[in-house]
Amino acid sequence: MEDKNKISEELKTKEMKIDSNAIGLDLTGENATEFVLEDNPRVHVSVLEEQLKEANNKYMLLYADLENYKKRVNKEKEEIKSNTKVSMLSAILDMDNDIALAIKNIKDETARDGVSLIAGKLDNFLKLQGIEPIQTETYDEDLHEVVTVIGEGKNVIDVISKGYTLSGKPFRYPKIVIG
Repeated sequence: MEDKNKISEELKTKEMKIDSNAIGLDLTGENATEFVLEDNPRVHVSVLEEQLKEANNKYMLLYADLENYKKRVNKEKEEIKSNTKVSMLSAILDMDNDIALAIKNIKDETARDGVSLIAGKLDNFLKLQGIEPIQTETYDEDLHEVVTVIGEGKNVIDVISKGYTLSGKPFRYPKIVIG
């Protein structure tokens, strides 16, 4: 019993030091003072709880910043992919227009059939990429670019170049002649 009392007395009289690294305090240089615990453990608990709240808030802010960064990078990657896809497919669409023009002007039936076969394969490839041609049977002022007007009618007379949608959104409008 005497040993317990003796130990208890020693603890009360000695200053208890906290390892500054353990709780994240910077006690170097001018701040190098001894951190003395007071007799009331509730004060220590409230100080540690406050430090825990601050650390938790910093963690939550950093975590939110990280999540926002991930979302922004993913969005930028998708934009780059989409822009690359559109620029690559634009060159292919130019060839598709040239092939359609060639089909109209080829007089030899066998040659026209061969070029039509190539055009069909190209159309299948474009559909696999999510590209659909815009209809040109009836005039729609929101979807068609009028190049020439012959007379006063609003009927589509000729298609100069086809228009296309990518994933349902127009990205190249058809050029038409109306009359």
